[in-house]
Amino acid sequence: MLPGGGVDEDALLAAGAPSRRALLVEPPRLIYRGRHVVGRRWYVDNIDGSIEPATFADALGALERFVQDVGERWRAPVLVGAGQGGELCLALAVLMPEALAGVVAVDAAVPEVRGWRYPERRSDALPIRLIGPVQHGTVRQLERLGAAVTVD
Repeated sequence: MLPGGGVDEDALLAAGAPSRRALLVEPPRLIYRGRHVVGRRWYVDNIDGSIEPATFADALGALERFVQDVGERWRAPVLVGAGQGGELCLALAVLMPEALAGVVAVDAAVPEVRGWRYPERRSDALPIRLIGPVQHGTVRQLERLGAAVTVD
């Protein structure tokens, strides 16, 4: 599970993987207000709302390594994420669907990152559940790749 800021981890677990082993991975970057930590994030958003490519690539690379390690030890995981965590889950579903058993993304869309292009890889009916406000472009993109998308 990859929570975003201010997300109830128990609710994420119930939504995505009630009968599976759950591993909670926290965002590595701290958000400060003055000298106080007020939250965490996976990657940096620029002032204009765009995603900073280097920090996004770092977070996505770490998630990819984590998924490969989990897949070698047990079986392909179902990724559950919210906010930035959900966006990372969806990006990985587009990039390497064969490594996943499914995705649950809360309040997330396939992220647009300056200078990135996603390959046209088939998802072979990878189950993806989108919860919360959904961008129709995300649904179309995932369905075009062959994912079995449900929207709640």
